[in-house]
Amino acid sequence: MYKFKGTLVVRKIFGKYGEFAIGSIQTPIGDFSVKQAELDEYEEGTYEGRFVISRIQTVSGGFGTNKLILESRATLDAIHIDEIDEAPVEIVTEADPITEDSNIDFDQVEASTKSNTNEDLHNLFNEREIATIGQGEKVTLDPTNDRGILRQQQNYLKSNSWKFNMQEQAWHLP
Repeated sequence: MYKFKGTLVVRKIFGKYGEFAIGSIQTPIGDFSVKQAELDEYEEGTYEGRFVISRIQTVSGGFGTNKLILESRATLDAIHIDEIDEAPVEIVTEADPITEDSNIDFDQVEASTKSNTNEDLHNLFNEREIATIGQGEKVTLDPTNDRGILRQQQNYLKSNSWKFNMQEQAWHLP
């Protein structure tokens, strides 16, 4: 596990199964791509802070014209944001990371953006989270959940006017 001060750049991309976020992190030892479910909670922008990196790996990004594309990817264990700069970020087309997980029901993820019934609430959240949502208190989602479930939870909260606070890494009612 390594701790670095650096810059996280988050970009929102629209894929076949909805909007998702990808990022890149610039640290003193190099620049790395980041594709984690937690990034879906962040708005597009640049974030200065401290980051705990648990793993750095090289991933094949595919083939180009007469070349093999490799990507250095970091896995973040913790994100501590110091400053927020929500300046527009260059739009780049990338594959949706949710398609890398074969255990996800894509129809259910897509349907979660269109409905927000009481039944959805009980299917997506545990009893503690339901009680917190019902009281209008801040909600912290579990990033270890399956990426599809996390995206459904975020869609539910967004459709019910909840806003994500990056400093606290929690959802609040305005």
